[in-house]
Amino acid sequence: MDKNDFKPFATGKGANVTSQPDWEALPALLSGFTAGKASSAQVNKALRQASFIAAALAQYTASKSGQDVLDDGDLSGFIAKMSAAFGKDFQTLDATLTALAVLDTGADKLPYFTGNDTAGQTDLTSVGRDIIGKDSIADILTYLGLGETINLAKNAVPATRRVNSKPLTGDITLSAGDVGALPIAGGRLNGPLGIGTDNALGGNSIVFGDNDTGIKWISDGVLGIYANNAQVGYIDNSGLHMSVDVLTNGILRAGNGKTLTLSSANNSALNAGFNLWGDGGNRPTVIELGDDQGWHLYSQRNTDGSIQFVVNGQVIPGNYGNFDARYLTSGNVYTKGESDNRYVQNIQRGAPVWPGKVDEYGPAEAPAGCFLTQARHDPTTAYGVTFAYRPLQMWVGNGWRTING
Repeated sequence: MDKNDFKPFATGKGANVTSQPDWEALPALLSGFTAGKASSAQVNKALRQASFIAAALAQYTASKSGQDVLDDGDLSGFIAKMSAAFGKDFQTLDATLTALAVLDTGADKLPYFTGNDTAGQTDLTSVGRDIIGKDSIADILTYLGLGETINLAKNAVPATRRVNSKPLTGDITLSAGDVGALPIAGGRLNGPLGIGTDNALGGNSIVFGDNDTGIKWISDGVLGIYANNAQVGYIDNSGLHMSVDVLTNGILRAGNGKTLTLSSANNSALNAGFNLWGDGGNRPTVIELGDDQGWHLYSQRNTDGSIQFVVNGQVIPGNYGNFDARYLTSGNVYTKGESDNRYVQNIQRGAPVWPGKVDEYGPAEAPAGCFLTQARHDPTTAYGVTFAYRPLQMWVGNGWRTING
């Protein structure tokens, strides 16, 4: 037997409890004990009533659920066991059963559903009971006496029955026009067409799978292309016009016979593209090739009509034969080092020189390549003047050189 820890209190014969009349007349029955003293009999009465119901519910739960009901404080566990116990004796609330439960019982009544979770009753005659009790349609037809009638009528043609206004007096041949269909040889369809879905584009259009994606007649010679109710392009007698990006995993070819192709091997580290643009000023038309990191080269039409071709890097010809006599070839041009050795890159003054006194005079003339830089009073000379000069130096090639003449 499954264990039940909840026991009723003070249920023994002659237990010290207040009598039922005194209990019902007790002033504290509604308010509880608020002041003074309560007798042990009164307290025992309250405990017995509470514990009695708790013990009875716990015992029912243990017996019906087959599980122990322990005084362990596990409220959610007890509720789960109690729900399992109630499920043994009581039907779970169901809208269908509720609808049937409110019907009045009576003889020769047949309940039926009048809507979602609502029911009604109708009279059930003896004929109805007999038909309900039959095992098959054949038994019902026999009961109704219609078996022979059906056998006679199964091959008959009703005199008033027609198919598309054609009498059933013989074989009937229906054409596509008889049923509003297009003939196999072709025909005219008026209005929009939807394949696999309704058509939301309207007009003379065809949609495929999605009710606003397909093709639609725009005007004479113009067929629009639509995706999600947005026109993304059109076709006319000059070609295909797209207002969105054109993506292809293959090669894009232009031309008839000899073609110009645009393709990608799909193994480049960066994306690349041609771009035609202009700034409306000094660069009115620019054709530019670049990638994700910047431009490679461009050809630009200037405002005076001339062309500039610019490369963002070094140009390395595979064949120099395109250079004609206007360009000096190797052997007839200076290298950078040769060029640097042939022109003066800088000029400076050398260190100052104070020549010795000669007969109380300075030198008759400064040495070649030198120039006078100082003349000042010198009281130690006969004429009171001393001079200084410096050589003139120039930077040629990779060093300073002193002018000697």
